[in-house]
Amino acid sequence: MWTFLLYAIAAFFAILAGFSLILDKEIQTGFVIFCSSVAAFTFWRARKRSKINLGDPAQKPLESLEDQKPPTTSSMQNAQVSENPELKDEKENSMATAKFEFQIKRGVVDVDGCEQETIELIEKAKTLCQSGDTEAACNLILDSMDFEFDWEGLDSDASEIIEDPEAYSHNCDASNTSVSVGVDGDDLIITATTQFAANAAEGVGPEEIQEFLEENGGWAGGYLSGGWMWAGSDGDNIWLVELNGEAVEIN
Repeated sequence: MWTFLLYAIAAFFAILAGFSLILDKEIQTGFVIFCSSVAAFTFWRARKRSKINLGDPAQKPLESLEDQKPPTTSSMQNAQVSENPELKDEKENSMATAKFEFQIKRGVVDVDGCEQETIELIEKAKTLCQSGDTEAACNLILDSMDFEFDWEGLDSDASEIIEDPEAYSHNCDASNTSVSVGVDGDDLIITATTQFAANAAEGVGPEEIQEFLEENGGWAGGYLSGGWMWAGSDGDNIWLVELNGEAVEIN
């Protein structure tokens, strides 16, 4: 403010001096002083504007400062997680893991319309059973089986019990699946139980999970097969066997 007044006063007196000289017929000298005064004032204005353009926070207009809204708590938390992989891993590790078993009990194999390779596999398994080598028959069936589970197959939204419920699948082997086989007349009978895991929703307990599965047709989300169809069974089922590393016993 004071700088502006000093420049203005100096310019004023310089202009007066210039006009005085002009009136005294010293036109050239007066014109020089007048132009110098105008140039000094212009330089001061240009210098002041350059400070604003260079981003001096003290010189910014109020409306631009109002537009700078403080970050929200959620945005700050998301930024911290994205910038710090350790925080992201910690969040994932804090989720409780739920382990499930899905079972088809005494399923009757139907090979109508199946590929020839599948038909031959079932015939071989039946022959092994009839010869008393059920272990070889079980291994043959186990190696051919796959498991799929889709949470959207349930009657209600599975996000009530599962964090980010997504379709799941795996190849069956001895580490995740058990199989027993037999024959009934000309039919191959299979009982297979497989395990899989998912992240449980925050705060949900074992009783809530099992109750949800029972009330919303949890069995309908799974399919266990080796390329054949099922003519029938004594039932498909799913139950919770472990939550966050602790065994679960549901009455």
